[in-house]
Parts: sequence; C-alpha cells; structure tokens
Amino acid sequence: MKPPGEPAEPERPRSAPPSRRLRPPGEPAEPERPRSAPPSRRLVLVDGENVRRSQWPNIGRDELERLVAEWGEREGVDAQVVWESNETADDTIAREAAELDGPYWLVTSDRGLRARAAGKAERVIGGGSFARELTSGR
Repeated sequence: MKPPGEPAEPERPRSAPPSRRLRPPGEPAEPERPRSAPPSRRLVLVDGENVRRSQWPNIGRDELERLVAEWGEREGVDAQVVWESNETADDTIAREAAELDGPYWLVTSDRGLRARAAGKAERVIGGGSFARELTSGR
C-alpha cells in the first residue's frame, strides 16, 4: 500500500490466452511447454467430444472451441479442449493430467476417464452441465 499523497501505480491490463487445443492428426508437434498453467490461472482439461455430444443438436467443433475460449476468459482459467489425435482424447487427457505439476479441473462425463484422470483434479465438471453453461446465452 502506498503512503497517502503518493500516486498509485496504474493497473496493468490482463489478457487471457486463447484456449489451447491438442493438434489434430497430421499437424506437426509443438515444442515442449511447461505442464501447468501460469500460477494465477487454473488449467481446465476439456474432453471435447464428450462435451459437444452431450446435447442435441451437437455443438460444432469450431463453436465449442470458441465457447470454451470465451468461457475461459470470463472465468480467468486456461481452458484446453482435447480432441482425438494420434491417441484417443481419453489417453491424452489421462497422460496430461498425470504429468501436471499443478492443480487442474477436468470436464467430462466419461466415467472411465474420470477414474483415470480425476485423482489430482481440484474439480470435476460433467460434460452436459458444462455444455449447458456454455450455451445458456445463445
């Protein structure tokens, strides 16, 4: 806290990074990056197919990416939508969760994936509940 009469430092604007997604088949691998979100941002692993297929009509892939990115900005979290690639999305999420250094949230209704990846999760959100939250304003 500044003494009275001394000007306060201006607040720095914060910008949320866009949601990240794992590469689809055929895209080159990205360089290694830290296995946790920045300290001030919670990492959220989103089972893309599980969420998009949890309501009818299904949410389109591009729309889900956009909705998750917007949600992540509003909530102040680093949301990562995971899709099938060289391995199943479940395998990717389980591997990522096991390698994480910090806490994370898991978004899926898949019981098998929850059993594999939710052990260290701070919060587990059902795919249908998450989809309803994302689309409530449409």
